[in-house]
Amino acid sequence: MDQYEFIRTPHRVYEKNIGELPRMTGHSRNTIKKAVHSCGLITVRERYHHF
Repeated sequence: MDQYEFIRTPHRVYEKNIGELPRMTGHSRNTIKKAVHSCGLITVRERYHHF
């Protein structure tokens, strides 16, 4: 779970997108998506994509 926090922090705080995080962390895109969506928070960007 510590790795999930390592993934979530740049996404939430520094607004890094899911495409950038695999290069930074070495994890796959699927792992990144799972970690980001497991926290249950909806980011501002995701909220505005739903019309």
